[in-house]
Amino acid sequence: MDEDNDYAKNPCNLDDMPQIEKDTFHYELKSLLHLQRGMTFKLEKINGKLVHTFVAGELVRSMGYSCEQVIGKTIEELLPPEYTSEKNDYYEKAWAGEEVSYEGYMNGIHYLASLKPIVHSGSVTEVIATCVDITEQKKTEEELRKTKELLESIIHNTADAIGVFDLQGRMIQANPAFEVMYGWGHEEILGEDLPIIPSFKIEETKRIMEEVKAGNIIKGFETIRQKKDGSLIEISASYSPVRDIQGEIIGVSFTARDVTEHNRTAELLRKSDRLSIIGQLAASVAHEIRNPLTALKGFLQLLTSGDKNNPYYPIMLDEMNRIEMITNEFLVLAKPQAKAYELNSLQEILRRVITLAQIQGLMNQVDIQTLFEPDLPPVLCNQNQIIQVFLNVIKNAIEAMPGGGTITISLEKLEPGYLLVQVIDQGTGIPGDRISSLGEPFYSTKEKGTGLGLLVSYRIIEEHNGKIDIYSEIGKGTLVNIILPIHSPSE
Repeated sequence: MDEDNDYAKNPCNLDDMPQIEKDTFHYELKSLLHLQRGMTFKLEKINGKLVHTFVAGELVRSMGYSCEQVIGKTIEELLPPEYTSEKNDYYEKAWAGEEVSYEGYMNGIHYLASLKPIVHSGSVTEVIATCVDITEQKKTEEELRKTKELLESIIHNTADAIGVFDLQGRMIQANPAFEVMYGWGHEEILGEDLPIIPSFKIEETKRIMEEVKAGNIIKGFETIRQKKDGSLIEISASYSPVRDIQGEIIGVSFTARDVTEHNRTAELLRKSDRLSIIGQLAASVAHEIRNPLTALKGFLQLLTSGDKNNPYYPIMLDEMNRIEMITNEFLVLAKPQAKAYELNSLQEILRRVITLAQIQGLMNQVDIQTLFEPDLPPVLCNQNQIIQVFLNVIKNAIEAMPGGGTITISLEKLEPGYLLVQVIDQGTGIPGDRISSLGEPFYSTKEKGTGLGLLVSYRIIEEHNGKIDIYSEIGKGTLVNIILPIHSPSE
């Protein structure tokens, strides 16, 4: 009765449990251990060797063993030599009093083992081990690893720039295409707030970011970005929020594709369609206008010589000259130009043009400065046509600065095989949405402009296998890049 009372007071103390209940408890515990999906085993040191004195669980059979095969055996007696050395080290550490966990693999099964030393009177008397089957977990991890590698391969090998930045605008991750597109190296990117947004696009970008931070996805958004060297590119971008496990937005991911050349090609095709129409009209219209215009101009000059005090004659003659200039530009567009190309020095052509433009510049308080790289190779060109292009561009730069200022004209070599002429003014600038229309017939930013000057300039440079790029910012000025190929002796 006393034992029963002690057990009733403390049912968790097996020492106080009646023997019949102890036996029942041990039987039920052993049954549970045998029915478990994992595995439990016990190690004891016998004759200096760690021996399995107990084992139970479904995992034993899954590994291809029976309990009878394991009990009474050392690890060396159970497993091939390639498995025993490492596992014996774990067992010895546990027997030395250290709790040990390790992952193992046997007969197609991944498992996680935990070894716990049992200490009595300051010494380890046995080691209890539990093992759980983690095969499915390992399969899931392997699938995730393969998926991660696939995604990383796609991200690293795509031609589109992909990046992730935090809510403060600092770059967290960027793929190689981002580095190529924008010109920054990997070490320069991470953790930095890169200046890829030109000043005239900052407000637009802020609006986009607010939408994304509110949880919206932006697709196919076309805008302009700035490279490390300061040059501008047109991109088509998509933005989406990055969320943490709790669903909170912690950053923004984006993909960007450089569509500069695509847009230029589309623009060239559009302009070519218009040019073909203009060309068809130009020949007949120019010739029809030119003949009566010549007669009118002649009679007007005769009247002017007879009555020099009439204030209207000079105005009429100026307008006649303007009409004649327009008809001449029509003819340039209308008729095929003879390929009378010769080797010429762009330095000499520019110096000649600057001399001609200097007078107009002085009259408008405009100073023209030059930065020419020395010893540049010649270009194969029609000198008169190239002079016409430079005169048009410099004249436009002067007229863009009614209050005076400085025009900087530079000439340098580009690799591979091109010369770059830059004309930079400090004028009023051109709105971004109007730059794409420059060079179209009858489109001009000037009150009395026809747009034919730039149209002819584009046409001439294209015929010389070059290109013209125009960049501008309101209140700061305009940059015109003219690129022409260097003459190769093999041509």
